[in-house]
Amino acid sequence: MFDTGCVVSVKVNGEDKKTLSGVLIDTKSGLVLTHGTLVSSLLTDQQMNSLQNKGILQNNFHHWDAEVCLQRTNIQDSNKNLRSILNSSDIGTLTESETWQKNLCSEYSANVKAIFSLKKLQNVVSFLLPENKWEFVEDFASQETPDDQSKFYAMLSCFIILKLNNWKSYNNNLSVLAYDQLDKGNNLEIEATPFGGLCPEIFLNSRSTGVLSNKAGGILLMTDARCVPGSEGGPVFCRKGHHRYLVGLIITSLCWKANEWVGLSMACAITDVLKRVKQICRMEMTYMENIIRARNNLSEMIEMIPLIVVGSNWGSCVVIGQDNGHSILLTCSHVVKESDYNTVKLKFTDHQKPHKGKVIYKTPVDEQFDIAVLTCPLNSEKHVQISPKPVSQGDRVYVIGHAVFGEEKNLEPTITSGIISKVLCINNVPVMIQTTCAVHAGASGGAIVNQYGQLVGIPVSNAKDTESKATYPHINMCIPIATVAPIIQQYMASRDASILGNLTIKHKHVKKLWMLDTIHTASKL
Repeated sequence: MFDTGCVVSVKVNGEDKKTLSGVLIDTKSGLVLTHGTLVSSLLTDQQMNSLQNKGILQNNFHHWDAEVCLQRTNIQDSNKNLRSILNSSDIGTLTESETWQKNLCSEYSANVKAIFSLKKLQNVVSFLLPENKWEFVEDFASQETPDDQSKFYAMLSCFIILKLNNWKSYNNNLSVLAYDQLDKGNNLEIEATPFGGLCPEIFLNSRSTGVLSNKAGGILLMTDARCVPGSEGGPVFCRKGHHRYLVGLIITSLCWKANEWVGLSMACAITDVLKRVKQICRMEMTYMENIIRARNNLSEMIEMIPLIVVGSNWGSCVVIGQDNGHSILLTCSHVVKESDYNTVKLKFTDHQKPHKGKVIYKTPVDEQFDIAVLTCPLNSEKHVQISPKPVSQGDRVYVIGHAVFGEEKNLEPTITSGIISKVLCINNVPVMIQTTCAVHAGASGGAIVNQYGQLVGIPVSNAKDTESKATYPHINMCIPIATVAPIIQQYMASRDASILGNLTIKHKHVKKLWMLDTIHTASKL
């Protein structure tokens, strides 16, 4: 028996092999799936046009040499120790590569049966990730031409079906979850091979974990799980207890927008892919669609993190309470800096029309803390609870905000996961917290919550190198809610807005910390 993940390689006319990750989707017939970008540089213009017009290419790959490397299901022998391994008779008689192949994997030649595109995925990708604004990195070392990049982009919505030769059939039904059964914040796991076939003996079927950060169009999944080039085509699982359910295939690993690395990977929902495979191969596939719903408390918080738009600025805010029929919200001061002469619009996910907000207080520009308090005439019992205790270094946290995609994309907030990497204190009072969560433009003013869904911070900015202009999504500076909560709670109890003036901290050491007096300067989100 073999693991679900694999490595697929294709070579044409003696050229260098192209390799990506893949997935063994049917153990009875030996069917393997991988992503279409594997062959983006191998297709002729005529083939590309045919694929785009007809949505499928078949029976035109006789000159292609394909191989699939599968890893045997790992059964550990508890009776073996390091000494017995080193004294094994295999050592010295077999090369390192041969020993690895004998013990861990099997290689099969394969035939490419079809390349197909999913129109539904193509539409979502072109809408959310337009080619002229996004870059999808295939190979850092290669010097790709604009035509190569265009082909690569066109193949983002395409997949390849391969059939293994000399396959010995066995039963091992896939267990899958459909798009509609997934909630943002679900724990996800990618099983893929970084760098494809470069060093499979080291990287084959490596795993990385994260959460379902967002989803769109009934087919596109986004995750903050680690994913590097070569992982495209690899399976994405949703973990629930001790069970793993196949939910998608990676379509792109590293994404760039406006010269900023976006630490989110994109995947296609698996059920749409499998349905198309069944149609093309005209066969019944042995997989089981489960009807469980992987619920979690993070997905229930989406309605409490509205999008805020003020003039040309947009960002996030968080509902923290109610007062006399109005919701009370927090955001960053720089998000509402144009509120004196622009309408403040709040867009909640469960309301079609935006609501008008009113800024009660905002700290002056470039003063700490970068925070603002708003009210909105929306009487709702839903709000984020403030954590009763400060965070500690190493605590598990999640950032929820309207990052990357603006108002026109009409998406729900994005969730990313990480830990508290640093708590900075002055006189034992927290004045800044940092997280390893991937945080991007638009997340300012959103919520940082702990594993119980309690508010622990407000994201403000991430680090930016002034020389290279590169930003670092996983290095971000945030307001510790434990420090400002007493002032906000006092205002909510008294309704005296003058109390909020205490949110402005004029302390030279605090200001120095937030200004980052190095080559890496704070970049407002």
